[in-house]
Amino acid sequence: MKNESKKISRLIDELVTYFMYVFDCPRYTVHYERADTAFLLEFNFEEIDIEADALEDLRSKLVVRRHPELEDYYWQLTGETQDSNELVLVSMMSDSINVDYEDRTLRLRLRRNRVRKA
Repeated sequence: MKNESKKISRLIDELVTYFMYVFDCPRYTVHYERADTAFLLEFNFEEIDIEADALEDLRSKLVVRRHPELEDYYWQLTGETQDSNELVLVSMMSDSINVDYEDRTLRLRLRRNRVRKA
């Protein structure tokens, strides 16, 4: 569980750092919930302007490609740079990510399923 907590905190850090750095986001909220079957994260990045092509680029980088067998390697790579490649690593550690943008607020809902040890 401790290793999983580190991974979740890294996911939060990567997303917050990215939006503060790239979009100069002045206000955000993060909601975290540890449910029975998954970790649920919701981010609201407020007062940011994103052009349609940049939003599509963001969505393409956050296409979920979870690879549990390689996660111990991936999560250790986060934090090295502040570019969009970090978002690809976030997607590789997530089971689903929803992106919505309305009224200058970008909402990300991320789900990471809990792995049960046999």
